Formats: sequence, structure tokens, C-alpha cells
Amino acid sequence: MKQTYILQPEPHPARARAKNAINDAPDGHMVTISEPTKKRIQEAGIYSITHKASGKQYVGSSSNIDGRWRQHRHLLRAGTHPNKKLQNAWSKHGEESFDFVVLEVCKELDLEAIEQRHIDSTDCVITGYNISAVAGRERAGAKHSPEAIKRMSESHRGKKVGLDQRAKLSAAFKGRVFSDETRAKISAAKTGKKRAPFSDRARANMSAATKGRVHSPECRAALSAAHKGKVMSEEARMNMSIAQKKRFANE
Repeated sequence: MKQTYILQPEPHPARARAKNAINDAPDGHMVTISEPTKKRIQEAGIYSITHKASGKQYVGSSSNIDGRWRQHRHLLRAGTHPNKKLQNAWSKHGEESFDFVVLEVCKELDLEAIEQRHIDSTDCVITGYNISAVAGRERAGAKHSPEAIKRMSESHRGKKVGLDQRAKLSAAFKGRVFSDETRAKISAAKTGKKRAPFSDRARANMSAATKGRVHSPECRAALSAAHKGKVMSEEARMNMSIAQKKRFANE
């Protein structure tokens, strides 16, 4: 298995170390770093796991590229990787048939936006090994066991997201716009699927969160413009009517 890094023109200590390990390869040149001399690049960026013969790719992102690669490799070698497309290809062709490539190094807050650009440009969902067409949702096609779901639920119970973390999440998604191609892929993936009904507890939480909320004039105008010209089906009208009757009956 070769691990391949695309060295970026911008100076960076980790890239400089890797560059020295391969005898000062020129900037922008794709090179292979052997295991004995490779310097681990612990920085954020976009990477791919590429099948050398076909060029098929799995595109991902991480705040620690090297650590993420070691995690991928461990799961693939064990035959337990959640991405079945990638696992099947790995098991069929063998480890030596794949290269690990660092596509781009970036700031952690920019990971999803840049990963989305690479997913769109490589079309790796259709022609490669990615499951989801949306960056950051690669596990959307994987299913957790009931035991794993229970453990995750218990580990997060009672936890609250801090103000700093909320600010970081808000900044990461602010201004993000999906391309028409990505929107089409998301729409195709969701077409025909029905969401499971909310639990009574979830409904109560949503009701409490929205009670007393007043939309600003700008928000009302935006909602009005978004719904103008829409024609609801008879089924939708009936569902709304039933919901309204239940609401008034409970008041």
C-alpha cells in the first residue's frame, strides 16, 4: 500500500518535513512516501482512497488526516469498515491495489465545504466508493446495531453543547450553498422515503421550543415568497385539517 501526498505550494512545517523525506520533491508534485521515511501529517484536510487500476475513489475529510487514515486501514484490514462499497473493493483487490492521497490541506472550519467540492468534481458517489453525496454524512448509508445505538444514546444523555461549540457549528454552516447537482442528488436519495413519526417526547420538546415564538417581518416575507404559487395535494390538505382539529380539541 502506497501512501501518496500532494505537496501544496504554501509553506507548512508538516509538509516541509515530508518534502525533506523525499529529497525535496517540487511543489505541487504527487509523490509517494515509504513507511520508514514517512512523516505523519497531523493536520486537517481532504483525502482520497484510490483504486490504482480503475481510478475509483473514496473521498473524505478529517481534522487529523493521518489518524483518519490509520482508522480506515484498521477497519479495512479487519473487514469491518462501515462503507461496504469500499470494503468489498478492498477485500477483492487487496491492500496493495490502493493509494491514500491527500488532496488538499485546509482549515478545520472549511472541511465540509471543500470536501463537498471534491465530492461534486469527482462524482465519487456514482463512479467511486462514497455512499453519501453530502459532505460530512458519509455514514448516512451505514446502519448501527441496536446495541451501538443504545451505547451512543447513553453516552450523550445529559450532555449540552457549549456556547463556543455552537458558535463554531454556526460559523461552519453559515453561507453554505449546495450546488444544483448536489441538490439533485440529495433529492433523488430522499425520494420515496418516509420519515418515522416523532415520539411524544420529541413532539413535546418541539412544541415547548416554538411556543411564543414570533417571526420577524423579514422572515414572514421570506416564508410567504417561498410558499407563493404552491398547490397542496388533497392528501396534504386532509392531513392539515386533521392536525388542526386535534389541536383545537386539546386546547
